[in-house]
Amino acid sequence: MITKLCNASELPPLGEMKAFRGNGHEICVAQTDDGLHAVDNHCPHQSAPLSEGHLECGQIVCPYHAWRFNIATGEPEIAGDPHLICYEIRQYDNEVFILLPD
Repeated sequence: MITKLCNASELPPLGEMKAFRGNGHEICVAQTDDGLHAVDNHCPHQSAPLSEGHLECGQIVCPYHAWRFNIATGEPEIAGDPHLICYEIRQYDNEVFILLPD
């Protein structure tokens, strides 16, 4: 399901992250030099809120135990660890939309 996530003015600044809630999902949105990225806001390790972590070299770093994931693909830094769920996100003029599972 494609749904409006927010207005562009609500997006986090470049290099930062912000949590959004909608349709039963909590999404972490990050704005990097590569564009907008959206992942599940809960770390698959112990459900830490990833939006409270930080971005470093294209990776989102968990605030609790420093687990690292590629912000664009959800791939973990350590092979065998669980992946983050990534969502397709697009900005059209002043509106930001996300593709969520039904």
